Amino acid sequence: ETTNTTVNMANIISRPVTTSAPGNLDWISGRGKGLNLNKPGPIRARAIIGELRPEFERCFRHGSKKKVVEEAYNRIRYGHGIDGYVVRFWRKVVCGTKESPNTVYFIEMSKEDALKKVHHCMREKKRRAKPS
Repeated sequence: ETTNTTVNMANIISRPVTTSAPGNLDWISGRGKGLNLNKPGPIRARAIIGELRPEFERCFRHGSKKKVVEEAYNRIRYGHGIDGYVVRFWRKVVCGTKESPNTVYFIEMSKEDALKKVHHCMREKKRRAKPS
């Protein structure tokens, strides 16, 4: 019996299984703090998104915004320049059984899902500190 599933299991089964795991330059999406905070790849990705966010916010049409999101995606994925490394986008999945309640898997995201994630990050404003 599966518990704590964070994504539809049908999506996991239909995706190709990879035997590799996320590296320090890859982007990990999923619940839980600290997945992407201090790793070089995600730090660089946040810098790219921050650099392109003003252009994204100036766009009025969805098509224009989509172009900015695709540029950010391409710069994050292919623009690292370290031995031709291609940044991969992963989704963290937590599921389990009674015997093993918190099994963690990483599933490589499709390009469509990765673009949605980048788009969401472009829309997101910096969180403001709560007044004390």
